[in-house]
Amino acid sequence: MRFRTERLITALLLLCVSFLATKASAQTTTTGTIEGIAIDRNGAVVPAVTVTVTSPNLIRTQSATTDNEGRYRILNLPPGRYVVTAEEAGGFARFIKSDVDVSLSKTTSVVIQLEPAGMTATVNVSSTSGGAVDTASNTGGTRVSTILFNRSPPFIMYQDAKV
Repeated sequence: MRFRTERLITALLLLCVSFLATKASAQTTTTGTIEGIAIDRNGAVVPAVTVTVTSPNLIRTQSATTDNEGRYRILNLPPGRYVVTAEEAGGFARFIKSDVDVSLSKTTSVVIQLEPAGMTATVNVSSTSGGAVDTASNTGGTRVSTILFNRSPPFIMYQDAKV
């Protein structure tokens, strides 16, 4: 009778351990998350911005809208590289960030810095003064006479100076 009770207790103990092991393995996450905040160039939060993520790992794009505090969160993303895009909204230009890595059970943070829309700058650089650059030869420099060389201050090695 005692042998039978020990076997029953052992069997129940093994059953409990196997149940806990399968429960723990079922909790392993196979996806990641991208979250962050949308701000303007002054650091003020920007609400109601549509944030979209794309990747070859996705069947379709996933998106979220920033809340009143400028925060967004996109859940259940398979691991891989993503492109995060914030569409034009409220006078701001489109924002694109490539090569955003998502790992298993990890949250990747992307701060979306929005710039004002329609602001472009063109810089034209031209030069009409100065000498032309001679690309045919490699000579150049200044000849220093012996007299000028001897009049120059001596070279001091500050490493060697004792303090």
